[in-house]
Amino acid sequence: MAESGRTPQARALLQQCLHARLQVRPAEGDSAAQWVEVQKGLVIYVCFFKGADKELLPKMVNTLLNVKLSETENGKHVSILDLPGNILIIPQATLGGKVKGRNMQYHSNSGKEEGLELYSQFVTLCEKELAANSKCAEAGVVVEHGTYGNSRVARLECHSNVPRLQVRSLVRSHTGDWMDRWSKRIGNTLTSDL
Repeated sequence: MAESGRTPQARALLQQCLHARLQVRPAEGDSAAQWVEVQKGLVIYVCFFKGADKELLPKMVNTLLNVKLSETENGKHVSILDLPGNILIIPQATLGGKVKGRNMQYHSNSGKEEGLELYSQFVTLCEKELAANSKCAEAGVVVEHGTYGNSRVARLECHSNVPRLQVRSLVRSHTGDWMDRWSKRIGNTLTSDL
């Protein structure tokens, strides 16, 4: 959980997948819909909040790519880098929503331009980390991603062998350091504000 009074800077939700496919452009006229897809790996949904800056990104990428969430064939949990596995990154503004009455509000999400810049840098850092990892490079794993700011409803097909989701948030501590803690586990779901 985030320190009392501290606002999260970002939130990410992690989901293992055996195969995931995301529509990034719907069919229009004579052109077919465009999709990005990955085989066994990790789907990362990400949202940035107001006040987030690029200092957050290396810590965030390191944390998300090194958490031991991915399950091997013998049941051992390893990081996506050690698996090695593919990554599908999806911008997900709804992770920043707060319920007010019967409505959702997204006032704490970063602005569109700031969010796009952070998202683009996040994707680039993930690509660099996978490329620099010898296991990932040898296995030919890929990073695919959705389109930031696409207001249309995205179609996602995700096939997983376990219903496990992990939610993480990052928050700057009173000393200015980025905190990195998991909150409570609810069944196979893990949530955190950091």
